[in-house]
Amino acid sequence: MQRHIDRIPIPIVLVDANNTTVAMNAKACEILGRTPASSTGAQFGLVFDCVHYLLPEGRGRSVHCSGCVIRKSVAATFDTGEPQVLVPATLSIDNPDQLSNAALTITTVKRDRVVLLRIENLQQ
Repeated sequence: MQRHIDRIPIPIVLVDANNTTVAMNAKACEILGRTPASSTGAQFGLVFDCVHYLLPEGRGRSVHCSGCVIRKSVAATFDTGEPQVLVPATLSIDNPDQLSNAALTITTVKRDRVVLLRIENLQQ
């Protein structure tokens, strides 16, 4: 599967119903500073370096997590089977130098037991 998704030239993250990263393609790894091995099995809030995920009350339980556009879009796609297309989102990223916000759009599509999360316009 990894070889196939690596051929896709846009960042793709495969997420299961538990918000766990199943796989990421090479473009997503490049943009997010990850490797497939370091992201597989990780919660996608951790993979995205979301500052709210890293809070003690985070990991999907904080008020920020409940309002997260990425999380809500993935959940809606799992619940309804309907894609979410070019949904604007802002991600607060925890990086070693400073807190920064990334503007992005996401598209979600359900395939079998995973949601393909497409990331676009990632600008910091």
